[in-house]
Amino acid sequence: MPRKPKKPPEDIKYPGVRERGGVFRFRYDIINPETGKRKQKESDPFATALEAFTAGIKIKEELQNKTFVEKKLITFDDCCTDFLKSFSAKNKKGGTVTARTRYLKRARIHFKFIKIQDITKKQYQEFLNSLKFVIKKDGTIGLKENYIKSIQVSCKLVFNYAMENGIIKLNPSVGIEIPSYPKTVEELENEIEIPNYMEKEELVHFLRIIQEHGTEQEYHFFYVLAYTGLRIGELCPLKWRDLDKVKKHLSITKTLVEGTKTTDIVIETPKTKSSIRKISITTNVISKFDAQASWQRQYKMSTRIKYFEKSEFVFINTRTFPGYQITAGRMRSRMKDFLKLAGLSEDLSPHSLRHTHVSLLAEARIALEVIQERLGHKNDEITKAIYLHVTKKLKTEAPEKFEELLNGL
Repeated sequence: MPRKPKKPPEDIKYPGVRERGGVFRFRYDIINPETGKRKQKESDPFATALEAFTAGIKIKEELQNKTFVEKKLITFDDCCTDFLKSFSAKNKKGGTVTARTRYLKRARIHFKFIKIQDITKKQYQEFLNSLKFVIKKDGTIGLKENYIKSIQVSCKLVFNYAMENGIIKLNPSVGIEIPSYPKTVEELENEIEIPNYMEKEELVHFLRIIQEHGTEQEYHFFYVLAYTGLRIGELCPLKWRDLDKVKKHLSITKTLVEGTKTTDIVIETPKTKSSIRKISITTNVISKFDAQASWQRQYKMSTRIKYFEKSEFVFINTRTFPGYQITAGRMRSRMKDFLKLAGLSEDLSPHSLRHTHVSLLAEARIALEVIQERLGHKNDEITKAIYLHVTKKLKTEAPEKFEELLNGL
């Protein structure tokens, strides 16, 4: 007796599979966690009944193991919005939220209308690779490697958020490689590029220029910045209560958030425990605080009603909002003016004065551990690089001094 011919796969009736419009879908039930009621769903469309049935078996297994994630139609951009709301609500520092928002901007534009569950590892890798060839506003090409790393960290947080909320199963940013930037011969030799800082004579000249062409407060500000090694974000919100003239130290317990309005005083605790510290100051530095206090009293009398009465800040706004905290942006701008007058490199910044402080302490043979504690660094590679760069000459003198010592016997 001849065998019956096998039916083509399209003619086989697979349980749970439904054909409509020339495509096949697998139908399954899920429980609504809010109502407890059963709800019928359909899989993605497939060209054959067998493919739909195979996908259905996998869905049933995931439902049984409670690993099933229902596909939700949410774009990457919308997911970023939800993530930032959640991130901000978890008592995160305003500066950190601002940074995450900034680092996500390019990814949100790139994946704006794409569903987050449709983003593949390949697509995401191609996005990161493209950042090496972005044309920036100043005409230069390519984002810096560290900036791309920050974008990757922020995107990874968004994908993790989507996984935690059952939107996606896998994080496409896991295992991604940051685009490589070949190092120059000089970078390979030094490993870490030495940042800009002033030599001792340049610092003296710079401060003299401010004293001659700037205001009293500007001179006091940059003097204290250079002689303490503080970050500009630590000096701007400094209050008079932070100064102890008897014990000769400053208490560093706060930082000013960038990008806020002058009247919206946003002051936060430092990001790391090591940044919360007391640093010793000299009699000369204290004299500059005394001079600043005297200048501030006179300025307050001259402005009277306009002055912000609740102000406790050492360095204050003297333009549109008298008495409010001074802004880092304003002082960066003024520093460029003074650098130009002094004939010094305009690539220097207030943070360069912090590096200058490190170099001068190293030249004075202060131990690296003491310098790091003073700056609020637990383990900073740049500080080490400056220290080793400055002390290199001192190390070459060691054998000569050893021989001088022996020759004297």
